[in-house]
Amino acid sequence: MELNNLSRRDFLKLSGTSIAAASLGPLSGCISNEKTAMKLGYQPPALGQQAPYQVMKHKNYTDKYNFDIKPTKCTWGAEVVQAYARGAINIGQSGNFPALTVLSKNIDTTIIGNYDLGKKVYAFATTETSDVNINNLKGKTIAFPTGSTAEWFIREVIQDKTDLSFKDVEFMNSGPQNAVVSLSQGTADAAVFWHPWIERAEEDVGIDILSWGYGTDYYLLSPIYVRDSYLENHEDTVQNYMNAMVRALKYIHNNVDQVAEWISNAESGQVDKPLAKRALNVVLGRTEVGNEDGFVPWHSEYDQILQRAADFRRNKMSKDFPELDVTKYIETKYTKKAIQKEAPDLFGDIEI
Repeated sequence: MELNNLSRRDFLKLSGTSIAAASLGPLSGCISNEKTAMKLGYQPPALGQQAPYQVMKHKNYTDKYNFDIKPTKCTWGAEVVQAYARGAINIGQSGNFPALTVLSKNIDTTIIGNYDLGKKVYAFATTETSDVNINNLKGKTIAFPTGSTAEWFIREVIQDKTDLSFKDVEFMNSGPQNAVVSLSQGTADAAVFWHPWIERAEEDVGIDILSWGYGTDYYLLSPIYVRDSYLENHEDTVQNYMNAMVRALKYIHNNVDQVAEWISNAESGQVDKPLAKRALNVVLGRTEVGNEDGFVPWHSEYDQILQRAADFRRNKMSKDFPELDVTKYIETKYTKKAIQKEAPDLFGDIEI
């Protein structure tokens, strides 16, 4: 099955298979915190979700914007989908693939917006001492979270850069934290990482990046979706949450040092402050990839990847994956109101 030619039926089959694989075991990565009313599922390992959450928490945005959060922490997007499907959360944040999976399950859902910090890069990597390369992946074990946008990324890598099919490799269902350990112990030959776990892997084991990018041209979007029953009864609360999210993103742009400290404290030492700060600056585009402060080897395709993503943000590129384009499912009024109210100077050039 070629990804570029996926029909809607093929996508539904693929997403269903991925989520089923991810749900074979208990949801050890999801830990519910019994505190508040808005049941939010998010991924602390994802920098673009951890950072705004920490800002809202430490800046007391829940009081300022009159909403409460009962967080469910998940390791990757498939776990958010599972929690959402069984009703444990009523608002979810994830990558595109999990969000589209929610829609494929016919759950009454509205995607209320999308956000990003800037550059979001996936890295498919092995250790510096490994003999694994893009041309000898057959039979190798690759660690990545199934049912996630990271899976979509690694499927594209195998399709576009090798002569193999996805069946020719072994996969280990793993989030980025455990993948660092798996690489160091040799139980995985390669793994998929994102910020700040690219930095963590570089510091802990030393990595050689085999391929990297956005997963798909649409990965720049990080959908926020809500159950229709909750939205109908709490529309003001949902709008307040979006307002707080936009304000948090503006705060991140202006206060990287402080946000890095909060992330470090939240991760209990797994991500120290210098590492978190470096990751934020790379994601925000303030540290060029490949310079002396960077950590990712220069890749000749990187500028093209960034340009395609930037063009897509402004809705100017032709869409090669029309059935996988999450933007056509977004109810944009919530994001528009939030941007107009909180940060027109920061987001004013982006078409929504």
